[in-house]
Amino acid sequence: MTRWLNHLCNECLRKLYLMRRYWFEALLSLGLVLFLFGGLVFAVLSVSGATLESGDLDGMIVGFALWLFANMAIGGAMGDVSEETEQRTLEQICLSPLSLEALLGVRALLQLAGGLLLLVLTLMVIEVLTDGRLQMQYLPTLGAALLAAPALMGVGFALAGVALLAKKGEVIQVVTFPLLLGLLALPAFPINALAWLPFALGAAAARASAAGAMLGPDVFAFISLNAAGYLAAGLIIFRKLEQRARKLGVLGHF
Repeated sequence: MTRWLNHLCNECLRKLYLMRRYWFEALLSLGLVLFLFGGLVFAVLSVSGATLESGDLDGMIVGFALWLFANMAIGGAMGDVSEETEQRTLEQICLSPLSLEALLGVRALLQLAGGLLLLVLTLMVIEVLTDGRLQMQYLPTLGAALLAAPALMGVGFALAGVALLAKKGEVIQVVTFPLLLGLLALPAFPINALAWLPFALGAAAARASAAGAMLGPDVFAFISLNAAGYLAAGLIIFRKLEQRARKLGVLGHF
């Protein structure tokens, strides 16, 4: 337990140092995302003739907040593998007392915590912008998104395993953006066949909860089981692909 706590503290300090060192890049990236989304909302309003006060775009705005959170959930392990491979430091972090899988898991959890904080702040801003139309139920909304997040972490681990062999992780990350948008747009609530896809039910239930719908215990149970299954599958795939990369001797190659 002490070893895990030491690694957790070290990773927290590392993230804080990187945020301080590259604060301008981080703010610029966030500003770019917000600018693009603002442009999208303006374009939709211009084409449809609707207004923001009408409430027609409330679902899309909440979906944007969930998309930011989903990107941080899926990009943890995958982003770290790509970054460490490019910097040729992947083999060095494999010398850590923790396994590569465990170390990436610690980093992914920290990134997920940051994503949850960003999601809370974004939902609070959305509630102000919608002038109280969305009677935000934070506990069930955040609960649905958070319980579904391990499914995306599992997908991220599977893609990280692919990146260990394919190396060009940027292409994989770019492909995930439209796929996430598709998952977030699926009408998986109430529970139907689409709910078996990763994060689909969690996102749909979170959107419904933000709009005032009540979520039953069966919804949270299904989200939890779905997330656990995808996380376990992702870890197994990552472990197999990591063993394959070690066998081929390409773990640290770029």
